[in-house]
Amino acid sequence: MPDDSMEVQEVLTKISTVTSPVELWQLLADKFAEHQIGMASYHLYDMTAGKVTVAAYGHPRPFQKDYVNKQYAKLDPIHQYALQNGAPFRWKDIRKLAEISSEQDAFLRLAKDAGLFDGVGFGVYGPKMRHGFVGLGFGPDTPEPSEGLIWSFQLICQAGHIRYCELISDEGSVELTARERETLEWMASGKSNSVIAQIMEISPHTVDTNVR
Repeated sequence: MPDDSMEVQEVLTKISTVTSPVELWQLLADKFAEHQIGMASYHLYDMTAGKVTVAAYGHPRPFQKDYVNKQYAKLDPIHQYALQNGAPFRWKDIRKLAEISSEQDAFLRLAKDAGLFDGVGFGVYGPKMRHGFVGLGFGPDTPEPSEGLIWSFQLICQAGHIRYCELISDEGSVELTARERETLEWMASGKSNSVIAQIMEISPHTVDTNVR
């Protein structure tokens, strides 16, 4: 999505008409991929319910699983800074922007060793204390995104966040299950339902059910 107001408007219109979280994430993931964004993550912090929901694609899977299972979100200074400041920033600048503890520094080194070289992070904000973080990662060979492109990404992600909050509100605040999130992640990486079924060792019918 280049720095083109007409294309941004088109994406915003599509966001307003999606009918499920999976459809919304697929729309955004496709747009990221168009601009060689190899990794993307969305973290919803429901302050009222005390829950965190994560959707991601492109990250090294062992690190992604450890991030959830070992609750790395509690150590991640990038998320914390983004939620407090809002404006986009580069991951590599976090040590200049925020005071980093020794534990947080160790986490940042672990993330870099896992393949998370650099990216852009920013906060998104919604109703009922449902705020979130969006991280867009790219490798050393990815072209440097323009400032206008980064702000365009934040604009559509903010709209996407509001739409997601509306969708889960319509569903009675039902969150995606771990299985549904995994199915969605494989879809975002371009896998077909039959391939996803083989990877997850489930039937294609179950894949269809997970994405409804």
